[in-house]
Amino acid sequence: AAGAPTKRDTTCNTIVTWTVPAIVLSTMVQKVSYSYSDFYPIGRIAADPSAIIVGLDTPYKTMKDLVADAKAHPGEVTAAIGSPGSDMAHIINIEKAAGGKFNIVPLGGGTRARNAVIGRQAPMTEAGVYASQNIASQVRYLAVQADSNPRPDLTQNAPTLSEALDGAKSEPQVSSQGLFASKACHDQYPDRFNAMVEALKASM
Repeated sequence: AAGAPTKRDTTCNTIVTWTVPAIVLSTMVQKVSYSYSDFYPIGRIAADPSAIIVGLDTPYKTMKDLVADAKAHPGEVTAAIGSPGSDMAHIINIEKAAGGKFNIVPLGGGTRARNAVIGRQAPMTEAGVYASQNIASQVRYLAVQADSNPRPDLTQNAPTLSEALDGAKSEPQVSSQGLFASKACHDQYPDRFNAMVEALKASM
């Protein structure tokens, strides 16, 4: 895994790009030679809020339509997801906020989950606003799981999940991606570490 060489490098010559959920979950679902505490964040480079999207041929025009079906037919509405980690948490978040029960099916990657929707193998998925742009013209955005929709122009002006469900409490689901160095780099070579921080700020 990419984390191993980064952890071993104490002189600030190796960095890794990770989403925060991935760096945590990678230590929980597989045997690896590192833990989250072995790394130190240089800075965030992107934040992609999760969107709930459905196929254009589905009967779901709104989030209420989707939830109503999941309530009427618990466990029968398939939610294709990339992995049984943060993706699953996003769907469970909807179940908790609105009720209903989905048939959550991990397909081994976000691309496969999105392809399942446009290929009509599953009616819905959750995907990052930016990650889903390659299929944006082939799907319907029902809601964005954030406090506000940062890019209504990319999501068919979709409401937030809370708005779509008449104020139902919903935790924001935003995948933050950043650069990490080893904690040893941060602790033993603070000047080098700070130089990377400043370089990231300048490049962003």
